[in-house]
Amino acid sequence: MYLKTTLTNLKRILTINTLIVAMLALCSGLANAQTYTNGNLSTGPTLTGGGAAAPAGTNWSQLQGSNSSFGFSANLTAGFTLADDFVVPAGPNWTVNKATFFAYSTGFAGTTSPYNDVRVLIYNTDPSVGNPTPIFGDFTTNRFLASSFSNLYRTAATADLTRRIWRIEANVAVSLAPGTYWIEFQLGNGGISNFVPPSTVVGVPSPAGANSKQRTIAGNVWANVTDAGSGPQDQHFIIDYTTGACSGTPNPGNTIASVPAVCPTNPVTLSLQNATSGGGVTYQWQSGPSATGPWTNIAGATNSSYSTSTLAATTFFRATVTCSGNTGTSTAVQVALNPPSACYCIPGNSDCTDGDIITNVLLGTLNNPSACGTNGYTNYTANASINIPNITAGAGNPVTISAGTGAFTQSVAIWIDYDKSGTFDASEFTFLGTSATPTVRNGVIAVPANAQLGQTRMRVRTRFSTALTATNACLTYAFGETEDYTVNIVPCVPVALTSQPANVSVTCGNNASFSVTASGSLPSYVWQYRITPTSPWLNVPNAAPYSGVTTATLTLTAI
Repeated sequence: MYLKTTLTNLKRILTINTLIVAMLALCSGLANAQTYTNGNLSTGPTLTGGGAAAPAGTNWSQLQGSNSSFGFSANLTAGFTLADDFVVPAGPNWTVNKATFFAYSTGFAGTTSPYNDVRVLIYNTDPSVGNPTPIFGDFTTNRFLASSFSNLYRTAATADLTRRIWRIEANVAVSLAPGTYWIEFQLGNGGISNFVPPSTVVGVPSPAGANSKQRTIAGNVWANVTDAGSGPQDQHFIIDYTTGACSGTPNPGNTIASVPAVCPTNPVTLSLQNATSGGGVTYQWQSGPSATGPWTNIAGATNSSYSTSTLAATTFFRATVTCSGNTGTSTAVQVALNPPSACYCIPGNSDCTDGDIITNVLLGTLNNPSACGTNGYTNYTANASINIPNITAGAGNPVTISAGTGAFTQSVAIWIDYDKSGTFDASEFTFLGTSATPTVRNGVIAVPANAQLGQTRMRVRTRFSTALTATNACLTYAFGETEDYTVNIVPCVPVALTSQPANVSVTCGNNASFSVTASGSLPSYVWQYRITPTSPWLNVPNAAPYSGVTTATLTLTAI
């Protein structure tokens, strides 16, 4: 009995010790697990030039500049591959365990990824030169691990949800010493549409150093991957690997910004010139008003790269990189904030020659009759002959827009950039209505009480037939017109009467008038009367013998 108990306890002790060893090994592996990311895909939740927001929880991957290629083929069925290089920096070897690629199938409507096949090859030299033998992989082994939605949509300037980008993960098992390598891949999805979007960085149509290549298996023909609109392209992929522990003082080098200047809501990604190999490396990104600081830690920015889309001013960024208590600091980089005037989108061409036109804008001191603008757009903000009207924060500001010259229905709307962000948000939208033309749309612009004071931009749009919505400030459509103006937001001053009406005596058949003067913002008037000194006050009817019942002067004719 004693022996049985002892053996049982011993078994339990051995089991516990084995679990502890396993857990330590697991923790050690996790501590050394690292990720290398080549390129970028996300351009943010709002389209540049189109204004449309991506579905909740997703982002766009938008063509940049003059680029026209949504993606390139690495289609297993069609016999194409794509290849790009990457560098394992000086330090410990990388033990690679996974590679992740990205692709879309145009028009595929399913919610489960169609991708189920990945072929991966890794070379220690350029595979397009001399037909070298890969150090890992082949064209026959399917290394598919998993596939899921990447929460990205590939699109041009107009919102398009037909190119849902999928992430495709592959099992890889290879140890790589420091040096330059090339990864080549093919993707299979049952033979349907199959394209890989190239690396996409906001404002950068052709990334620096882009050199990816495409192979046609039949004939073993290689070609540089280029976009006809801009030039060489890179591929976006991710490599997961583990290393030994880091050592020494990190040397992160320069801080690299994906773009040198941004508009307030555009994304920018910061990365480091030099990677720091090994496990146990920690990062802390910092921001400051100048290249010498003072520096402030950015909460939550503790990865090897940092992205933000909330820049409020021109800012400098740097990162501190720490290994075993030894800290190296990257050289700071400036990211400039563009002025709002450089950030407003210009809608695509529209036709206003057939009567789908804005004919007059009346707002305060602004009274601008206009003709059809070039390509359906006119920017009056730099026109010195156009009055800049005051509009009052926290108040309703009357506006009148005249639109249309033909027998067509017109929709009329206004956007005002209340927060001076360089964008027209849905919360900055005033819809004046849709009706047959010619039409005069009277409305009220309810300027928020917290709107930033001073000059900002107003956009007026008319559109044939279809009602304009809050997200249409930058939308391209076939028929209609867009006009931009400068308005000046002023504080709301309470109204006060500065002079009272005086008693008037007249003989029968003569006229009489009563006047007041008022100060303050947007005063409005309603004249009232009562029968006796104690009876209720009633509004004066807007009918003979009364006129001016809602103005500063009330007139009684032929009493």
